[in-house]
Amino acid sequence: FLPISYISDSQARVQAYRRLNELSTQEQLDALRKSWRDRFGKLPPAAENLIILNELKLAAAFARPLYVYMCLDDGAMTLRVLAVADEVADALYGDTLEQLKPDVIVGCGDLPFEYLENLVSRFNGPLLYVPGNHDAALRPPDPDWVGLSREGAGVGAAGCVNVDGRIEAAAELRIAGLGGSIRYRPGPNQYTQRQMRFRALRLEIQARLMRRPVDVLISHSPPAGHGDADDPAHIGFSAYLRLIATLAPKVMFHGHVRHYGPKAADRRIGTTLIVNAIPYRLIEV
Repeated sequence: FLPISYISDSQARVQAYRRLNELSTQEQLDALRKSWRDRFGKLPPAAENLIILNELKLAAAFARPLYVYMCLDDGAMTLRVLAVADEVADALYGDTLEQLKPDVIVGCGDLPFEYLENLVSRFNGPLLYVPGNHDAALRPPDPDWVGLSREGAGVGAAGCVNVDGRIEAAAELRIAGLGGSIRYRPGPNQYTQRQMRFRALRLEIQARLMRRPVDVLISHSPPAGHGDADDPAHIGFSAYLRLIATLAPKVMFHGHVRHYGPKAADRRIGTTLIVNAIPYRLIEV
């Protein structure tokens, strides 16, 4: 990826990712590397690794097999949602993102903004995300206008949409978001159970006012008792249980809780599929 310390301007960083994604020859890649060196200075290791990955991609382009994906669901249209959380997946820097063919990407927190910017710059679609407890504090939207306008939506990953405490339409889906974890130490994006009850209630009111169903719920923390852990930092939110019962989204993605060893099975609350997205998961909705 391109570190902020190398290209500090977010728009310039997104443009650099876009130019990289548009290259089709080794000569173009060499010219881009030179232009970065001339404009921003010597490439740091992370940027050099990004160049090397694209060199491998170009070298394999002519030998790459064709992937065909089909899904039949009684004639119903399905949309492919790629969820990412907590860990940078090196595979998504390569051809995997193109092969997965998502319609929308959602981020569940604790990911470098440069990573999200890289994904959205190589993906012809929307990327919506919520912050995790290790992310920087983002300026919240004006509560008087939440859900009515994107103005004041805060700062964060350029080219992406922060949906913390909001509901947005993307790729024909209604996506709601609640970021943060249980409060266990001083720091941003942490809430008590009581605070999250109020946040979840505000989101529920937005959904009722919009009178349109929510398809996908994204959060950083899991619901209490459904994929959380016993230690103080990874307890889930009980408020999510009521929110899921009320909104009945088709799927809820979360991160925050890592499972070492065999991957934990997905869970269900009513008709809602609960998915731990670390490091990434593709689900059809």
